[in-house]
Amino acid sequence: SFHVLFVGFLLMLLCPNHTLAQAGYTISQPAWANAPATTGGTNVTFSSQNDAVATVITIPFYFRFYGNSYNQLYISTNGWVAFTAQVSGTANTNANPVALPSGANATPKNCIMGPWQDWNNTGGAGIVRYRTDGASPNRRVVVTYSAWPMNGCLTTNGTFQIVLNECTNIIEIYIYQKPACTAINNNRAVLGMQNLAGSVAHVVPGRNNTSWSVLNTAPELHRFTPDNPVINGTATVCVGATTQLTASITGGTWSSATPAIATVSATGLVTGVSPGQSVITYNVAQAGTAACQRVSRTVTVSSRPTISVQPPTNISGAAGQPLAIPLTASGADSSRWQLDAGSGTGWVDVLAGSIYTGFNTTTLSISSLNPNMTGFRFRCILQNNCGRDTSTVCTLTVTGLSGPGIYLDTTRACLGGPADTVVVVPIRVANFTGIGAVSLNIIYNQ
Repeated sequence: SFHVLFVGFLLMLLCPNHTLAQAGYTISQPAWANAPATTGGTNVTFSSQNDAVATVITIPFYFRFYGNSYNQLYISTNGWVAFTAQVSGTANTNANPVALPSGANATPKNCIMGPWQDWNNTGGAGIVRYRTDGASPNRRVVVTYSAWPMNGCLTTNGTFQIVLNECTNIIEIYIYQKPACTAINNNRAVLGMQNLAGSVAHVVPGRNNTSWSVLNTAPELHRFTPDNPVINGTATVCVGATTQLTASITGGTWSSATPAIATVSATGLVTGVSPGQSVITYNVAQAGTAACQRVSRTVTVSSRPTISVQPPTNISGAAGQPLAIPLTASGADSSRWQLDAGSGTGWVDVLAGSIYTGFNTTTLSISSLNPNMTGFRFRCILQNNCGRDTSTVCTLTVTGLSGPGIYLDTTRACLGGPADTVVVVPIRVANFTGIGAVSLNIIYNQ
C-alpha cells in the first residue's frame, strides 16, 4: 500500500479510490508568486485536438483529493484534469460547462477545472505538457496548457497551469490569460473542482459557469488548500492513568518522542509514565517520499503532589513567641493545614484567625504561642488534579511562659447552632500575684 502526508499532518495514501476522511478546502487568491515555467516537460498526445481525453499518465507521488488518493491523471482538451476515468463517455467530450456541483452523466467528475470551457486546438497551435518539478518531499506536478485556442475564437488563446503539490495536497491554478470569447457558450467557464460523485464542489466565487476573463496584464493565482486534519483528545494525563487521542483520518501510526514519560498505543491511547512532557506524533508515510511534514501534539504528564521535606515530627517554641512550621513540596495546586487540638473534634482545617497565617501555603505561621497549645497536632494536605499527599504529623510543645499574661486557648464555634450554645474559652493566668479580678473582651466576627 501507499501513503501520503497532509499539511502539518500525516495522511494515509493507499491505492486509488481508497476512501479516507472527507476533505474540505479553503479557496484563496494570493499574490502571483512561484509560477512554474510554461515550457519544458512531456507533450500530451490527444486522439483528437477537440473534445478528447489523453491516455492516462502516472505521476511520481500519490495525491490526496476529496479524501481519496491517486497517482494517475486524465488530461482533457477542455481544460480539466481528472484522477479517474469518466464513467460516461459523454463527460469526456462535453464542452458545454454547467454549474458545479453536478452529478449529471455528461459532467466531468473527480477533476480540477482550470478552467473548463470549450477549448479547441484543431489548428495545432497550442501545446499541453506535464512535468514534475522539485525534489521529494516538495515536488509538484505541473500540467500546462500553453497558447490553447478557444473554440469559436481559434485565433484567441489562453495559457494556464494546474499544479499538484506533494505532501500538502494543495492545488494551485495559474492563469496567465483567458481572453473572452462570446462565440461559444457566451464565454461561460468553470474555475474549480468537484468530487467523484459530483456531490461536493469548490469553485472560485463568480467563476461557476459564468462569463469571465483574465488579461495577460493581470494574471491570477487561485489556491485550494485542504482543511487540516486534527488530533483530538485531552493532552494532559496523570502518572499511571490514560488519555485517548484520535486522528481525523485513518491509517497512520502513533509514536511517542519520550516513552519514559508517556507511551502511546497503536490506537492512540496515551499512558502517563513519569512527570514531564512528551511529543506524540501521528504519522502516515508516503510511498516514494523521503519524509513529509508531521503534526504532533505535546502531552503533559503530571503526578500527585510530592513532599520532599516533611515538617518536623515534634516542634517546640516559647509561649508568647511566634513559630513557623514549614515543609517543602512540588506539584501542588492547593495546600491546606489542619489542626487536631485533642478536644475530640478530630482534624479540622486551620482558618484565618488572630494567630494563624499561611494556612493555605507550605508554611504555617503562628504569631504567638499559647501554653494551652501544647499537644496540638498539625498536618498539611497538598492536592492537584492527580491526587493528594498528606504530610507527617507535627506535634507542638509550648515551653515556659515568657512573662505575666493571660493566655487563651483557640476555640471555634459554628453559626447556626442552638440559641443557648455555650462557648467555653479556657484561660490560663500566669506569673501574676495579687490578682483581684480578670476581665475578658470578646470580639465577635460574623
